[in-house]
Amino acid sequence: MAKDVLVKEKQAGVTVQLVDEQGFAIRQVTSKTPEEDRPTDCQLSTRQASVVRALEKVLMHCKKEGVQLVGYSDELVAMPAEVDPEDVSPAVALDVETFGVYRGADAIIK
Repeated sequence: MAKDVLVKEKQAGVTVQLVDEQGFAIRQVTSKTPEEDRPTDCQLSTRQASVVRALEKVLMHCKKEGVQLVGYSDELVAMPAEVDPEDVSPAVALDVETFGVYRGADAIIK
């Protein structure tokens, strides 16, 4: 409902939060101008670009928690950022389930 009002009134840069009894935000909406919400110079739809921005937020959390992602051909693995490149092994790496979304360049460049 609050989001609808923000859109109708064309108010950009306003954030509305739904807060639970303990004061934690359980839902947040921030209004944007149409220019901010549009993908720039790409063929992704607005919704697809939004998903990419969400992925970037997840990657920022990985960085904050000291997790690095490494691509090996068509596999993506996660490991602690402090692991030395010479010490990389299956014992320190966790396979990331990419659901077929991640593909190494070798798979798409012929």
